Amino acid sequence: MSVKLKQSASSPECSKCMVSLMGRQYLMQGTRKFCVECYESLYCNTCQGCKKIISAESRDISYKELHFHDTCFTCTGCDKSLANESFIHKEGQFICAKCYEDKFSPKCTTCKKAFKPGIKRMEYQGKSYHEKCFCCSACGDAIGQKSFVKREDGIFCKKCFETKLANKCGKCNKIIKTSGVAYKDQTFHESCFLCEGCGKKMAHEQFVTHEEAPYCVDCHVDKFSKKCHKCSKAISGFGESKMIVFEDCTWHVECFVCKMCNSPLEGEGFIMHEGDTYCTECEV
Repeated sequence: MSVKLKQSASSPECSKCMVSLMGRQYLMQGTRKFCVECYESLYCNTCQGCKKIISAESRDISYKELHFHDTCFTCTGCDKSLANESFIHKEGQFICAKCYEDKFSPKCTTCKKAFKPGIKRMEYQGKSYHEKCFCCSACGDAIGQKSFVKREDGIFCKKCFETKLANKCGKCNKIIKTSGVAYKDQTFHESCFLCEGCGKKMAHEQFVTHEEAPYCVDCHVDKFSKKCHKCSKAISGFGESKMIVFEDCTWHVECFVCKMCNSPLEGEGFIMHEGDTYCTECEV
């Protein structure tokens, strides 16, 4: 604020320096009269900016216990006068609204612009977005409050994820939302990964492939394993089971015995006669 100067027509004296105020400007403090110089030294404030006295005729802008000339009360960022502007006082600095927004306001992760007061913003994993900037990486539509899927290559709306990115079952072609079974570059629902022979679920079972198709162990043994020359039962070949092969014939190890004395022939000399095996000790 400024103080109104008066012109003296009588012959009073300055209450401090006693100089005659006749024909001079003076100022009142209560009932006491002061010349301008004495009044300013006693009652005017010092500008926080230039450190000079704010004269009685000058505008004194005050903030808490700080005082400024109107020309010294400026933005730290852009040097714009704040005399008739809104401002923020932060860490000892006076900053206009625009500079504060640019320097201190949270900014959108996508567009890098500050959030204006009253504008809705989205928060995700410690980052902030304008609602219109939180968009699907595939179609570009704003996600807003709708569900979405986060991947290393972006965020995706539910529709784009399901139509373009989600794993689909190699059998029914429907989306696999929970755990699945990976087989030959494809993924299957656990309920869709079945034995080609008997239809048994094999998600948690041992299985064997034949011509790219999966079979449970039992079906594979029954359909594709060699048959024992003696007992005609399948030789599975799994686990620790062994078989003996001679020419076009195959035996279980326990079936490869002498027909006459029943002694094991594995690792021993033997004779084939009319489709049967004999040890060298027995006469055919």
